[in-house]
Amino acid sequence: MTNKVIGQDWHRADIIAALHKRGHSMRALAIANGYSPTSLKNVMDRSWPKVERIVAEAIGCEPAQIWPSRYAPVKSVAEVLAEVNRDLHISAQFNAVSAINGIKQSPICEVSHVN
Repeated sequence: MTNKVIGQDWHRADIIAALHKRGHSMRALAIANGYSPTSLKNVMDRSWPKVERIVAEAIGCEPAQIWPSRYAPVKSVAEVLAEVNRDLHISAQFNAVSAINGIKQSPICEVSHVN
Protein backbone atom coordinates (compact mmCIF):
# COMPACT_ATOMS: atom_id res chain seq x y z
CA MET A 1 0.00 0.00 0.00
CA THR A 2 1.84 3.03 -1.24
CA ASN A 3 -0.79 5.59 -0.34
CA LYS A 4 0.03 5.59 3.38
CA VAL A 5 1.57 8.64 5.03
CA ILE A 6 4.96 7.84 6.53
CA GLY A 7 4.74 7.85 10.31
CA GLN A 8 0.98 7.33 10.49
CA ASP A 9 -0.45 3.96 11.51
CA TRP A 10 -2.88 2.35 9.11
CA HIS A 11 -6.53 2.62 9.99
CA ARG A 12 -7.97 -0.67 11.26
CA ALA A 13 -10.36 -0.80 8.28
CA ASP A 14 -7.37 -0.54 5.91
CA ILE A 15 -5.66 -3.44 7.66
CA ILE A 16 -8.78 -5.61 7.43
CA ALA A 17 -9.28 -4.63 3.78
CA ALA A 18 -5.66 -5.48 2.94
CA LEU A 19 -6.09 -8.89 4.60
CA HIS A 20 -9.33 -9.55 2.72
CA LYS A 21 -7.73 -8.56 -0.61
CA ARG A 22 -5.15 -11.28 0.02
CA GLY A 23 -7.80 -13.84 1.00
CA HIS A 24 -7.21 -13.70 4.77
CA SER A 25 -9.23 -12.73 7.82
CA MET A 26 -8.16 -11.97 11.38
CA ARG A 27 -10.17 -14.96 12.56
CA ALA A 28 -8.55 -17.38 10.09
CA LEU A 29 -5.06 -16.06 10.88
CA ALA A 30 -5.71 -16.50 14.60
CA ILE A 31 -6.84 -20.10 14.23
CA ALA A 32 -4.02 -20.95 11.79
CA ASN A 33 -1.45 -19.64 14.28
CA GLY A 34 -2.88 -21.32 17.37
CA TYR A 35 -4.73 -18.37 18.89
CA SER A 36 -8.35 -18.12 19.88
CA PRO A 37 -10.55 -16.90 17.00
CA THR A 38 -11.03 -13.37 18.36
CA SER A 39 -7.65 -12.75 19.99
CA LEU A 40 -5.86 -11.17 17.03
CA LYS A 41 -8.17 -8.16 17.07
CA ASN A 42 -6.17 -6.96 20.11
CA VAL A 43 -3.28 -6.07 17.82
CA MET A 44 -5.37 -3.20 16.48
CA ASP A 45 -5.26 -1.40 19.83
CA ARG A 46 -2.02 -2.45 21.48
CA SER A 47 1.44 -3.59 20.55
CA TRP A 48 1.86 -7.34 20.11
CA PRO A 49 4.98 -7.90 18.00
CA LYS A 50 4.41 -11.60 17.30
CA VAL A 51 0.90 -10.99 15.95
CA GLU A 52 1.96 -7.79 14.17
CA ARG A 53 4.44 -9.97 12.23
CA ILE A 54 1.69 -12.52 11.40
CA VAL A 55 -0.63 -9.80 10.08
CA ALA A 56 2.11 -8.03 8.15
CA GLU A 57 3.30 -11.24 6.49
CA ALA A 58 -0.29 -12.05 5.46
CA ILE A 59 -0.55 -8.60 3.88
CA GLY A 60 2.91 -8.82 2.33
CA CYS A 61 4.81 -6.07 4.13
CA GLU A 62 6.74 -5.30 7.31
CA PRO A 63 4.98 -4.54 10.62
CA ALA A 64 6.71 -1.13 10.72
CA GLN A 65 4.86 -0.17 7.54
CA ILE A 66 1.49 -0.85 9.16
CA TRP A 67 2.31 0.47 12.65
CA PRO A 68 5.21 2.95 12.31
CA SER A 69 4.40 4.49 15.70
CA ARG A 70 5.25 1.15 17.32
CA TYR A 71 8.58 0.83 15.54
CA ALA A 72 10.65 3.91 16.26
CA PRO A 73 13.83 4.13 14.20
CA VAL A 74 16.80 2.63 16.00
CA LYS A 75 19.74 4.98 16.36
CA SER A 76 23.24 3.77 15.66
CA VAL A 77 25.96 4.05 18.30
CA ALA A 78 27.55 6.80 16.21
CA GLU A 79 24.29 8.81 16.19
CA VAL A 80 23.92 8.50 19.97
CA LEU A 81 27.54 9.52 20.56
CA ALA A 82 27.13 12.49 18.22
CA GLU A 83 24.11 13.66 20.24
CA VAL A 84 25.97 13.26 23.53
CA ASN A 85 28.99 15.13 22.18
CA ARG A 86 26.74 17.91 20.86
CA ASP A 87 25.04 18.24 24.24
CA LEU A 88 28.39 18.28 26.05
CA HIS A 89 29.69 20.93 23.65
CA ILE A 90 26.64 23.12 24.23
CA SER A 91 27.00 22.68 28.00
CA ALA A 92 30.69 23.60 27.83
CA GLN A 93 29.89 26.73 25.79
CA PHE A 94 27.24 27.76 28.32
CA ASN A 95 29.65 27.26 31.19
CA ALA A 96 32.33 29.32 29.44
CA VAL A 97 29.94 32.19 28.70
CA SER A 98 28.63 32.08 32.27
CA ALA A 99 32.16 32.23 33.65
CA ILE A 100 33.03 35.19 31.43
CA ASN A 101 29.89 37.03 32.53
CA GLY A 102 30.46 36.18 36.19
CA ILE A 103 27.28 34.16 36.53
CA LYS A 104 27.47 31.69 39.36
CA GLN A 105 25.83 28.41 38.45
CA SER A 106 23.87 26.39 40.93
CA PRO A 107 23.01 22.73 40.45
CA ILE A 108 19.50 23.49 41.66
CA CYS A 109 17.38 26.21 40.17
CA GLU A 110 15.88 28.33 42.92
CA VAL A 111 12.53 29.96 42.40
CA SER A 112 11.51 32.92 44.48
CA HIS A 113 7.87 33.17 45.44
CA VAL A 114 6.10 36.49 45.76
CA ASN A 115 3.52 36.59 48.52
